[in-house]
Amino acid sequence: MLAGCRKDFPTYPLNVSAVTDSTRPLTAVRRRDEYIARSDYAMQIEPYLEQFGPGQVYLLTLEDLEKDPHGTMRALFQWLGVSPDVPLNLEEKRNVGTKPLYRVRRGMMPIVGLMNDYWRWQAQIEPRLPGWAKRSLDMLLFKKVSRRYIDFRPAEEYLRPILQEKTRTLERLLGRTFPMWRTLWKPVPMADR
Repeated sequence: MLAGCRKDFPTYPLNVSAVTDSTRPLTAVRRRDEYIARSDYAMQIEPYLEQFGPGQVYLLTLEDLEKDPHGTMRALFQWLGVSPDVPLNLEEKRNVGTKPLYRVRRGMMPIVGLMNDYWRWQAQIEPRLPGWAKRSLDMLLFKKVSRRYIDFRPAEEYLRPILQEKTRTLERLLGRTFPMWRTLWKPVPMADR
């Protein structure tokens, strides 16, 4: 929900790469509650607000941090009682690249499942394989997938009403709105994301 429905899939590529999800986004969202639960911020935040009180919990969005990193950090420092003059190097970006995404090839899931479940494979066999054998096995079992060819639109349409209601609950809880979560409120063309 941080950027609307599309952000409901922060772990979808990771799950595909980790071989815990090989389904299309819409199927994955319908089968696995975790995709929606991760975007239910009201459910996640409310226990902290109840336990510590609203004055003891500082909340910000990634969009605020991206839009005005210095201002957002200064506001956080002020809230913490830390000097807002602490030097910040916000120009250096870290973890901005994306790892290649691989999907299990059709019919190979049972083999991959056995390899992942079999502790001897991971602890004793795989580390002893020469590099060429690991690469050959990877080519046999997995295919590289480009994120730009994953069609999230059907899943977004499915998620939109669910996440809109969850966002309204969050807005009531926090007393603020989230218009920056654009795909949550209306479809956004891929070129504008």
